[in-house]
Formats: sequence, structure tokens, C-alpha cells
Amino acid sequence: MGGDWADDLAVAAKAIGISSTDLQAQLQAGKSVADVAKTAGVDAQAVIDALVADETAELADRVKAGTITQDQADRMTEDLRDHIAGEVNGVMTVSNRLEVRPTGRLAGQIETVRLMLHEGGAVDGELRMM
Repeated sequence: MGGDWADDLAVAAKAIGISSTDLQAQLQAGKSVADVAKTAGVDAQAVIDALVADETAELADRVKAGTITQDQADRMTEDLRDHIAGEVNGVMTVSNRLEVRPTGRLAGQIETVRLMLHEGGAVDGELRMM
């Protein structure tokens, strides 16, 4: 919910204990990841932790490969837990800057102080600037 959508979906589904296909179907039916986790008897925080760990590992790999600097990775992780928690719970509150990259998409209720929306990025839902 921070990187590649298919990868994030697979990580969340694994944390919940269901298939990616089942999770995607429930999301398309209007449920949040937290709703799906609760139905499966899984704490939403476990899903958030799994997604944060996955995204953090991906950023470390990109630093190691030289495609981003450590400073860039640090900036990307500043609000990572907030971003992911928002995706999982369906309500995202970011106390600093929310950046939606060219392939990024956000849906649901979003609250932020600053918003940077790159061309190609998408925001669908309710946006409140704090």
C-alpha cells in the first residue's frame, strides 16, 4: 500500500490468511483491509506491521542497488506507517506531507496538512486539508 499494488495486496492477504484474489474481491465490494482482517479474526495492526516491514525492506533493497539514496529512503519512510495505516483502515491522517506518486492511488477519507499529487497519481474519496 506503499509500493507495487499487487505486491502489497499479496502481503496483506498473507497477513490475513486469505488469497490475494479473495482480498481484492472484498475490497472491490467496498470493505477496507481492516474489515476483511477483522472478519478473519486478525488484528489490523498485524497487517499494517507486515506492510511496513515489506515496504521498508523494499526501500533498503533500492538503497543497496543504488537506485535511491539513503536520504531519499529516509524521507519516504517518514510517514510510511501513517500512509499504510490509512490504506488498511480506510481513513488516512498524515501530519506532515502526503505525496501521491505517478502510479500511486488513494481511496477513502484522507486528512493532511500538505498534499503533493504527481501527474498520474489518483485520489478518490474525501480529502480534508488540516
